[in-house]
Amino acid sequence: IILYSVCNCIYNNIGAMKEDLKIPRFLLIKHYLKEHILSGTWPEGTAVPSENELAQRFLVSRMTARRALKELDDLGLLVRKPGLGSFVAKRKMSPAMVEVIDVVTEIRGQQAYRVEVLNQGMTVAEEMIEKHMGVNSNQELYYAVFRHSLSERPVQLQRLYVNSRLAPAFLKQDFNKVSAQDYLAWISPPSRTECNISAIVASDHQRDILAFEGDNDGACLQVVTRQWCGEQLLSLSIALNPSADYHLGYDVMASAKGKSRLTNP
Repeated sequence: IILYSVCNCIYNNIGAMKEDLKIPRFLLIKHYLKEHILSGTWPEGTAVPSENELAQRFLVSRMTARRALKELDDLGLLVRKPGLGSFVAKRKMSPAMVEVIDVVTEIRGQQAYRVEVLNQGMTVAEEMIEKHMGVNSNQELYYAVFRHSLSERPVQLQRLYVNSRLAPAFLKQDFNKVSAQDYLAWISPPSRTECNISAIVASDHQRDILAFEGDNDGACLQVVTRQWCGEQLLSLSIALNPSADYHLGYDVMASAKGKSRLTNP
C-alpha cells in the first residue's frame, strides 16, 4: 500500500510537470519575478536573482533566464545594471483617469427631458473658436445653442460649433427628434475625442438662461469637448453645467488602479 501511494504521488507530480512544460520556461520565470515585484515582496531597489541563479532554479539555460529579465526590464519593472545585476525599479504612479458622465446623455431618454434651440446659424470662426478648432479665421462654421432641461429645470447650456464641410445638413435637423451628437455620430463618426474640464463663474446672461436663483454664486463646470473625423476637426462643444449637479468621486479597483468619476448626483 505504501509503495502504491509513493508511485501514485510520483506519477501525479510527473503529470503536473508535463502540464508546466506546456508553458514556455521564460514565462514561468517572468511570472515568478513579476509576482514578487507587484506584491511588494521585493521592494524598490531589491536585487533579484541573477541569470545563473534563475537558470539553476528553473533548470533552464542562461539565455532563457536572460529573456525573462529583459522583458521585465522593457516593462519598466526592473533596472538592469551591467556588472551588478537586475534591481526592482521605482514604481511609476499611473495618472488618475477622470470619467465624465454627461448629464444630458443620462437624462435624454426620460419623459421630463426637454431641449430648446436658443439660437443657430452660420458664423465665421472668431479668434477663440479658431484657436480651439484649429481652422482658418475665414472658415464658415455652423453653430447651435441648446438649453437642456429636466422637469423644467435647466441642467446644461451648450454651444456647439460644427465643421460645415463634414456635416452640410446640420442646420436642417430637428433636434427635438434627434440629438446633435447622435446626428454627427451618424453622418461623420468621430475617430477621436478630447475633453477638457474647468471651473468657471457664469456670466449674468448665462445665469439667466440656467435660471440661477437668489444668492447662487454662479459656479459652473465647463466641459469643452472636441471631436475629430479622421484628420479634420468635426465639432467643438462648450457645455456649461451648474456645479451643484456634479461631484467628483474616486473608485479603487481590485487591480489597484484608481479611476475618478465625475458624475451628476
